[in-house]
Amino acid sequence: MKSIVKKLLVLALILVSVNVFAVGPTVGGDVELVISDPVVMSIRQLYVTGSGNISTTLSIETMGTHYIELVSIRLHLSDVGGANNFTLTQDSALGSEYDTVLFSQDMTAVTDIYKTYVPGEAIFDNNDDLKFAWTNGSTRTYGLEVLYRQR
Repeated sequence: MKSIVKKLLVLALILVSVNVFAVGPTVGGDVELVISDPVVMSIRQLYVTGSGNISTTLSIETMGTHYIELVSIRLHLSDVGGANNFTLTQDSALGSEYDTVLFSQDMTAVTDIYKTYVPGEAIFDNNDDLKFAWTNGSTRTYGLEVLYRQR
């Protein structure tokens, strides 16, 4: 009996050290083990188009989501922007003292922006909002596409 308990304790220590958790007993009574925390992610898109100002917010429904991760931002204008900066700002749920301008681009001579993020570079709490803004003084037609992951 001591031998079995000892083996079970050793097995438990090994499982904890590699971040394994039991999903639960299967129909046959065995315990199914999953190595590491299974990552449940989906790539989502935010599309915005128009010819007025860009003032849009990426806000995530928090049910079941722990964070969001930016994958890429694409912005196309029908002609050079004319003036003003396109900005992406983190509106932190912790308060305005944590709000951060994450990206800013002068649009005077720009028709296209394509910004990609490496995995793990742009992760935000699901309670934060990401705000995209640009004052479109020249009424350019634009298309904004934001790809992001939810977990």
